[in-house]
Amino acid sequence: LSVRVVRLLQVDEDAEIRAQLTLRVHVQTPVEALISDLISRRPIDPTRLYELMDFPYIRRLAAGHPSTLQAQLETLATDTKWEVREIVAGNPNATSAILEALSLDTDRDVRRAAAGNLKTPATVLDILSVDADRSVSRVALTSLNQDEGRREVARRQVVNCALRSPNLASRIFALSCNDVDAAELSRRRHSMNIDWRIRMAVAVHPATPPEVRSRLALDGLLRVRMAARSGNRQLS
Repeated sequence: LSVRVVRLLQVDEDAEIRAQLTLRVHVQTPVEALISDLISRRPIDPTRLYELMDFPYIRRLAAGHPSTLQAQLETLATDTKWEVREIVAGNPNATSAILEALSLDTDRDVRRAAAGNLKTPATVLDILSVDADRSVSRVALTSLNQDEGRREVARRQVVNCALRSPNLASRIFALSCNDVDAAELSRRRHSMNIDWRIRMAVAVHPATPPEVRSRLALDGLLRVRMAARSGNRQLS
């Protein structure tokens, strides 16, 4: 076989042909080296892909590779083969614009892959959650629930960092957030803080435990006492 024929067979869509070629031909070509890097997810020079984009097999490999350029992903997102578009929809490097376009794809497998991508915006997931195909809507609903969980964890991390900040305003802000739990509000370093604004934030928080609120109802500052007693009346 000539080098040209070997090169063409190495990028053939049929897996059996490629497998037979590796058994019968021992010619190491640049194309074979690139394919090896694509399959193993090793970093590649993405400009080497341009001359091979005519071959569906290469496009499928490139669609899921982390080194593929955004411009190449945008092109692959409009590929004539649904398998290529599906892989792009699952690529973690796909932009929100690409995923939004693929969420409208006519193929359900492509839409399902977009619904499962962590980068897909919540607004797009909302649309996919009522998709006509139940497998798509199920994946979108699962992603929405996971996304809400990730947002809640992120919010709690921000609040926890603010609670331990040396900046007074950050601590007051954190104690005013809904994400603060009762255990944090029960800490004596908040309810017995020397700064009345910290005590006030605890006194007015709806999640402050009754025993802490009762202690603040005896605070030395009138406005803190009034806030704590008002909260006690609301609870009762």
